[in-house]
Amino acid sequence: MLATEPTVTIGDRKYQLKPLGLEAMAPLARLLQIAQDKTGVKIVDIATMAEDQEKVADLFLAAMGWAEAEVLTLLGMLLGVTQAELRDPSRFPLSSIAAMLVPLAQQVDLAGFLAGRTAATSSKEKPATEQTEEPSDEPSGKSSAEPDGPTLS
Repeated sequence: MLATEPTVTIGDRKYQLKPLGLEAMAPLARLLQIAQDKTGVKIVDIATMAEDQEKVADLFLAAMGWAEAEVLTLLGMLLGVTQAELRDPSRFPLSSIAAMLVPLAQQVDLAGFLAGRTAATSSKEKPATEQTEEPSDEPSGKSSAEPDGPTLS
């Protein structure tokens, strides 16, 4: 049996939710960075919250004051509508924001993105390996004809 795409009903309209793809990467990364900067919740913590979609939706709502363009871009991608349509209160009243943000937080792709972003962030935070020998001005004993790196034979 094939799984059907999730839907959300706003007013008298039903919207089939689209999966988020690569085009969502930049606005999602900006939204996460803004959420971290403005709310103090670290991206690493957002990744662990991904199981609780309502907490992630609340975080997106809290960041929306600073990330309106990013949220509207992502919601437009998710619902398959334009930003102009999202700004139309007869189609998307203010009360519909929760109905839209929870499905955004529920995206399976969002959990994967957060996991990948967390892995990339934590690898940047690891200290560089220390050198075991101090560099020296002394010649290394190699002739200038010897290559510095590995060679294929």
